[in-house]
Amino acid sequence: MWGVGSPFTILLASAHVLAVHQFSGQDRSLATVTFFFQCGIGALAGLGWLVLPSIVQTDVLIDMAVRRILSETLLAASADMILLALLVDTARGKVRRVRNLGLQQSLEALVSIAVAGAATLFLLGELHHVNERLDLHQRDVAAAISALPDRDRMQPETRYMLRMHGVETPMPFIATRTDRLHQTGMMLGCRSFDAGLPESGERHSLRYWLEMCYVVPLADDQVVLLSPHDHVVALYREILRGVMPLMAYLTLAQIGLLLFGRSVRRSSRVLSKALQGFGRAYVTTRPTAPFREADQLLGSFIAANNEFVAFERQRVHLMRTVEELRSCPSTWCKFGCGQRAAFSGGLWCNL
Repeated sequence: MWGVGSPFTILLASAHVLAVHQFSGQDRSLATVTFFFQCGIGALAGLGWLVLPSIVQTDVLIDMAVRRILSETLLAASADMILLALLVDTARGKVRRVRNLGLQQSLEALVSIAVAGAATLFLLGELHHVNERLDLHQRDVAAAISALPDRDRMQPETRYMLRMHGVETPMPFIATRTDRLHQTGMMLGCRSFDAGLPESGERHSLRYWLEMCYVVPLADDQVVLLSPHDHVVALYREILRGVMPLMAYLTLAQIGLLLFGRSVRRSSRVLSKALQGFGRAYVTTRPTAPFREADQLLGSFIAANNEFVAFERQRVHLMRTVEELRSCPSTWCKFGCGQRAAFSGGLWCNL
């Protein structure tokens, strides 16, 4: 677990910035780029977990990835909402309101902030309940230790297993003196110790619960250290079961937004090409647009183009005929006037 400011975190943030700079164009939102970037990083972390030896359980690794994906996507969607409304004018050094909103960016930002926000709220609520359940579990553990019939005969620095009702995996515990907490805690993989004091600021951290041991007092200078590591992992496994459907829905929504954006850009290209070629030629092969509304608009535009081209060709043909008649020889005109005098009254040669 890397802390803020570590080389890995700085490298990850730099790669994120490069990904946004490279792929956020063509009306793609920051939330969509961030979501797929974080999913890619999560997939690479999963491959690294399979190849390299790791002490982090799969459920914990997935929980960390889900929390990061949701938080980063939600922050990116919030940034999209701000960028949709405000525009930073670097030339003048001013911030002004955007008058025209991008359809694709608006849709991606709204969907991302709605789905990712709902999943994040669900996850935060479940994590809050996990902390409450762990507090209750710690009290139950203390009561179970105090109710052991042979607790006075436990050997110091000896590993025992505690079985509790409702907990599938037995939890290891060791009786020791208070001055040997850290040395004994190393035997259970504990780096911090919790005696049930609510003022501890780290009790809302997953890392704290995974590396923590309960401290249950026995006698004057005797305590019991118990590791709830497996129980904590089981609780977070239940959270993952609840949040994974929302993550699947968010993934499908982001994929749908990508396909929708691709169709929007294709419709825009087809309409722009038709607009640029208006009046140049008669369209015989009609292209199609992905959306029905755009396809209907394209059909009306092509019909107007063909009608305009037909009138333009007729106009050009009439102008050429008039020019040819004006430039014809006078003898031919006189001959023609003699035959058409009854119909034109001699006006033909007066052209």
